[in-house]
Amino acid sequence: MTGLRFGAALLVFFNHVGLPFPHLRLLESDSAAMNLFDVTGNAGALGVTFFFVLSGFVLTWSARDRDTAPRFWRRRLVNVCRTVGSLGAWRW
Repeated sequence: MTGLRFGAALLVFFNHVGLPFPHLRLLESDSAAMNLFDVTGNAGALGVTFFFVLSGFVLTWSARDRDTAPRFWRRRLVNVCRTVGSLGAWRW
């Protein structure tokens, strides 16, 4: 499932690379940037939608039978804090 999430994130990245904003884009040529935007125009929306659908599936699939709402949210918070903490430590 991580590979599918990577693919969705890559679609969003390609969409951002092709945005027609001169100060944000990675390509210097106007024609190359517009050609890339034509190709990747809908990729970002598709990637975000697929990412949210996949995340909803994973959350539903990982739910436990006797799980209460507070226990679920505590588990989610621990998971998010662990990820953010490891990224912060890696960046530092």
